[in-house]
Amino acid sequence: MRPQPDSSIASDSRPHEATSSGLNGLNVGLLCDDPSLPEALMAYRAAADLGAHVSLVRPCFSEQQDEKSLHDVAHLLGRLYDLLVCVELAPEIVDMLRVVSGVPVVGDRDLGAVDPARESPDPSGIGATPDDVWTAAGSQRTVQWEKVLMDRMG
Repeated sequence: MRPQPDSSIASDSRPHEATSSGLNGLNVGLLCDDPSLPEALMAYRAAADLGAHVSLVRPCFSEQQDEKSLHDVAHLLGRLYDLLVCVELAPEIVDMLRVVSGVPVVGDRDLGAVDPARESPDPSGIGATPDDVWTAAGSQRTVQWEKVLMDRMG
């Protein structure tokens, strides 16, 4: 039995819309030590909106672990999931997962940075609250996640 998603991630004020079913039925492992991070929330939302079954995995990788145990975990994750999404993991870990897991791996660094000020819903800045700016940036970032996930699985 797979763990159920954290309710703070699954809830969203935006109504769920029917989207492309590009990841329909695939098992996606979202690897993040802190699933409450905004980036993790957006990655989760993007994969779920594309039809994936998303499981949260708190890997707690550390540099003290020996290489063999890291490879064993990567291999196991590749057997459990069709796609791995890494948020706030060290680039070396993401690269190792790409080599060893045998499944596509997407890291948050694959997306680049989003400047919320440039994503303002009101370009003049008049009338836009900070919440409006961050909501627009989050929506844009979720769309970026969707594009990257589809590219990796395409």
